[in-house]
This record gives sequence, C-alpha cells and structure tokens, in this order.
Amino acid sequence: AGVLMVWVISRWIYKAAVRTFQLVLAAALFPVLRGCYLRVRHFGMTALASFGIRIEPSRRNTVPGLSPKSTVVRGRNQAATRRPTLAATTGSQGADGPSHLFVLIHGLGGTPDDLRCLERNLTQRGGTDVLVHKPACNTLVRSFDGVPNGARRVADEIRAVVAEHRASLRRVSLVGNSLGGIYARYAAALLFDEDSKTIAGLEPTTFLTTASPHLGVGPFGYLGMFPSPLQTVGAALIGESCSQLMLRDGRGNQRPLLAKMADPMNGKEGARGSGGGSGARDEADGLSFVDALASFERRCAYANAVNDFLVAFETASIDPDATRTMRERRSREASSPASANIIDAGGFGAAAGPTGSFPFPFTGAPRIADERDHIPTDPASYERSLSGSGSDAGDGLALQRKMAAGLQTLSWHHVDVEFPGYLPLAHNKICALQRDPVMEFLFKDGEFIVEHQAEYLLAWVREQ
Repeated sequence: AGVLMVWVISRWIYKAAVRTFQLVLAAALFPVLRGCYLRVRHFGMTALASFGIRIEPSRRNTVPGLSPKSTVVRGRNQAATRRPTLAATTGSQGADGPSHLFVLIHGLGGTPDDLRCLERNLTQRGGTDVLVHKPACNTLVRSFDGVPNGARRVADEIRAVVAEHRASLRRVSLVGNSLGGIYARYAAALLFDEDSKTIAGLEPTTFLTTASPHLGVGPFGYLGMFPSPLQTVGAALIGESCSQLMLRDGRGNQRPLLAKMADPMNGKEGARGSGGGSGARDEADGLSFVDALASFERRCAYANAVNDFLVAFETASIDPDATRTMRERRSREASSPASANIIDAGGFGAAAGPTGSFPFPFTGAPRIADERDHIPTDPASYERSLSGSGSDAGDGLALQRKMAAGLQTLSWHHVDVEFPGYLPLAHNKICALQRDPVMEFLFKDGEFIVEHQAEYLLAWVREQ
C-alpha cells in the first residue's frame, strides 16, 4: 500500500509539473499567436469587404454564445429538508424564478470547476431563489492576457445572465477566488451605475474574495524571496496579468492598475487619473472602482494566514502589516484565553490549538483563526496620507500601504484561515478546489471553510 501511495503521489507530481510547464509556455505564446490571428482575420475581413462581402459575427449575446463551458445553475427545492431555504426565509416565490444571482469567478489558470464545492453548497442551502453563475470565459491561458480583458469578458457574461432572468432577479453577489477577486472588482466597476448605485441593474449585496491579491504579489510571502529583477523578468514572460499583479505594469507616468483600483478618487473629475503626469489615460482611469465596491451592502475577505505559496496573508487580508498584527493579537489572547476567536474543522466555535504566538505552520488542525470587522477610515485621511509621499511608482511597501489605505475607507469583514502542514497548499484548500478526483482528495480539508463562506453569503439575505 505504501509503494502504491508513493507511485500515485509521484505520478500526480509529475503530471502537475508537466501541466505547469505547458501553462507557462502557452501563456508566453498566447499573446503572439493571438496577435497573428487578429492580423490575419483583419486582413481577410478587409479583403472580403472590398468585394462587398460582409460576414456578421455568429456569437450571440447569451452565455452559451459568449462561453460554451460557463454554467448557470438554479438552487434546488429543499422544502422537504430540515434546513430552511433562502426562498422560504425571505418570502420569495421560487416558482416565479430566482431573485439572487451569485457569480463565482475562478483565478489564474483555473476553471469553473475550481469553485464547484461553493456552487454545491449555495444551491443546496439557498433553495430555488438562488441562481449560481460560474463564468468560463477566462479558463486556463485566457486568464493571462490582463485583468481588464478578463473582467470585460466576465461583465459580458453577467449582462447576458441578467438579461435572460430579468423578470425575477433583484440582487447580485460577486465571489472571486485568487485573481478572480480582482476580476470581480474590475467587472463591478464596469457594471456599476453611478445614479442608481446598482451592478448590472441589480442591488449589490455581498462582495466576497478568497485568497485574492488585493495589494498585488511580490514583496510578501514566498514570492518575496525572489530578487526584484527576477520577478520583473518572470512577470513579463508569463503574461500581462502577472505583470499587473506584481505591480510591474506602470509605464511612464501611469500608475500600476491595482493602485488605480484602490484609489477612492480614481474615476472622479479632477482626480489624479494617470498618476499625476501627462501620460495618456486608459479605461481604468475613468472607472470608479472603490465606489463600485462601496455599493455592496457588505464586503468580506478570506485570507490564508500560513502556507499560501501564491497569495500571502498580507495582500489577501488588505493589510501590509498583517503578520505583525496577528502576532500582537495572539499575544493579547495569551493573557486572556477566553477572548480567543478560533474555529476548527471539528465544529464552529470550538477552540483549536494553543494561542499566544504566531501559528507554527506545520502542526495543528485546519481552522478559522479569527473573524473581525474593519471599521472604515475617513477618506479625507487617505488623501492626507498621500501628500508629500512621492510617486506611486515602484513595488515597495509604501505603495502597498497607500493601496490598503484606499480599500480600508470601506468596511470589511475579515476571516483568517490556517491550514497547517509541511506543504504550502493552502491557496487551493481555501476554496476546496475540486477540479478532478486527485485534487478533491488533496484539498478536501477546505470544505468546512467553503461551508462557512456559503453560510456567510446566504445569512445576510435570510436576515433581510
């Protein structure tokens, strides 16, 4: 049995290494091949047009037309079960159609199946009032061509779903895993209506992210061990999305995209726009990212406190000093154990492991280490913090602190998660990634975290 287990694990590691190499190679070649395709297509369309022949695009403005692998699933009728459904608790008539749209957006190099566990929990617990949409427009290599491109595709799918269910839909919640959280923030800004404060014509309810790099990646966690020049070369080779996540996309007087997305003044008249210089403005300069986030009734960020190789605790929890903050909080809990707020996989509300020091990443049970609410700061203080602070360029912590200050002008509910162990697999465990049976086995520890996410998403609507 031991030999068989070693063989299975070795084969999975080999396949994972081969797939990673294929993804990196495909991501490097994708922009070149796409550019060649667009040039050939343009030449062909121009040549046909010169003969009076015009070919209309066959893609329809529907979800299957935009992305055939996208899924739209309605919640199940759970009237006979003990758990009350969302329709029953809100007084909605499920037969009239779903009223709440949940959009689940996967991350870099992912697939819609990555969030299958959350979809299952929402449809089983929410009842027929729930409609769950998993966009497939950014699967695998398509997620490497930049945040704006991916977010536009997501926004197009959301518009198509809303159009097909316009008669019943009233509310929308966005959920993003890893890069999907950044896609969700950009797509929300594209769909945001300033006058009605709606997203795609619906009432924004909950915005939730799991292990999303809100402050970018690079100086934090494992990736911070690599020299800055190596990070720059790696970002350029892998694709535009990685350049934006590493804050390496600021060219000339332009600020990095994530810096614009965290600026409460971005998109407003008289704002700094392209970073205070005379550089050309792009689409992101005209979008009110923070206002779009503010339109949601509540915002929640799940973050891995340990063992996340890709998205460190600091950037996922929107706090450049999160590690030090947790040390101080654990020190306070050591003197008052009753104040510890730890939840383990054995049952919510049960203490799990010792407190009083930063968690050792190799021992203990998976747990929710802390839940807390962030009180929004005064936007005026954010503006004052920018005065005399120099340029936004660069990838040091000064820029990350400005970005965090901008996002912290909004209220957030933070959930800190710990997956101890000898392998840094927490990034896939926090969403209980279930792309195939092997991954389902490796990352099943995160299923109770996903159940917690589903309860959080549904609880607010039940209370209303």
